[in-house]
Amino acid sequence: MNWKITKLLKNKFTGAIPFFLFLLTLATGGAAAGDTGKNVRQNSSKIPAAPQVLRRKNTEESAATVADEFLTRAALEEPEITGILTSLENADVRLDGLEHRLKSRDSLTRKILKRSRENGTGIRDAADGISDLLRYTYVTTEDKYAETVTRALKKLSRAGIQTAVYKNVWGNSAYVYDHEGKQHSAPDPNQYQGTNVILRTPENIPVEIQFHTETSFRTKEATHRFYEVIRSQDCSPEEKAEAIRQQAIMNARIPVPEGARDLRFPA
Repeated sequence: MNWKITKLLKNKFTGAIPFFLFLLTLATGGAAAGDTGKNVRQNSSKIPAAPQVLRRKNTEESAATVADEFLTRAALEEPEITGILTSLENADVRLDGLEHRLKSRDSLTRKILKRSRENGTGIRDAADGISDLLRYTYVTTEDKYAETVTRALKKLSRAGIQTAVYKNVWGNSAYVYDHEGKQHSAPDPNQYQGTNVILRTPENIPVEIQFHTETSFRTKEATHRFYEVIRSQDCSPEEKAEAIRQQAIMNARIPVPEGARDLRFPA
């Protein structure tokens, strides 16, 4: 009798133990496997997908290639434009920052990528909208200001370099005209004082010229730190508002040169 009971218990436990171990494996091993899968998913989410990395790299390389192309074309036309503008220099009129007249490759590439992202356009379309491949800054005495703007634009026009956008921002007034003479929204006169002109060469290379008096040029240099705050993504709205206020205060102190408000497009 004792032998039969012992044998029965042994047989029942012999079958139950594997089944119990099987259930235990499901409970613990399955959870571990689930955790492992979860960890793999979490880790993989931290790694950028290969196609995204490749796409970003291709976009950057494409922007750099387009920048090289545009700068090469601009460099071919630069000597003629620089020659025209330097011919107007005298004791009362000078070109400042002439060594930076051709935009750098890195700067242009960054600007192309930024415009492409912000406007949702292709790389080449973004590059076409950049207006300062070649950029110049005239600084004049107040009494020669209006004369310098008029002479420079007329001389460029005779060479086939036509005004595309004309911005006049002096005093409390501001206006913008395109090449067809149509008026567009004007910049805030509290944030800028001067005349800014965008031209196009016969080969469609954009040229930007800023016209300043000695005072407006010095103020522009001094307020550049406020400009950086205003366009920064890291500064708070309060910091930006204060930068705008300080910029407006300094610009309001700039004397308006004689005849500057009367300049109209075409010059």
